[in-house]
Amino acid sequence: MRDYILRVPAEMDLSQRTPLKNAVAALFGDRYEAGRPRYLFSPDPLVMDGPWVRVRACIGAAPEVARGFVAEAATPMLDAGRKIEAAAWVAMKARVFRKESDLKDRVLAGLARYRDVFAPAVDLADYSVDPDIGIARMERGRERFGRAYGRISFSGTITNEPALMALLTAGIGAAKAYGFGLVSIMNREDDLD
Repeated sequence: MRDYILRVPAEMDLSQRTPLKNAVAALFGDRYEAGRPRYLFSPDPLVMDGPWVRVRACIGAAPEVARGFVAEAATPMLDAGRKIEAAAWVAMKARVFRKESDLKDRVLAGLARYRDVFAPAVDLADYSVDPDIGIARMERGRERFGRAYGRISFSGTITNEPALMALLTAGIGAAKAYGFGLVSIMNREDDLD
């Protein structure tokens, strides 16, 4: 597993998920191989100039991509007992076709339940859900639809390295082909207590 940062065209609107998906696929190829994800990606904000996307190569060797568009990012240490901080943009499975009055409450409740997904791999010291949600517009062929999404973040101590690696490789939630579900993780050296 390796993480990269990918430069996308400056004029690209990162909120439009289908062009973003196509731009990443143009460099990294098909997202699936033999039923397993080859990569995950997310337009996570990075401390860099210009529009960048984080890409996680999940299996096999690093893809051959044009230098100057991609740089390798630091990969965190995932040993049991290591303290980490993590965050992810997570899309809900239900498609959104119209505005619903209780949509925000349902999305926030759904994001809160992802705490249980990480509990077997990380002794969580903190888990939070950003109170803002969004609707991502997507298309598949002639079909256009939206998915509600939000951001989760947590910190804790790794207790089960293989379980955490499986989550980092497969991603979480829906719409992973559109830039959701990649868990960004970094090591934390200070005491979480």
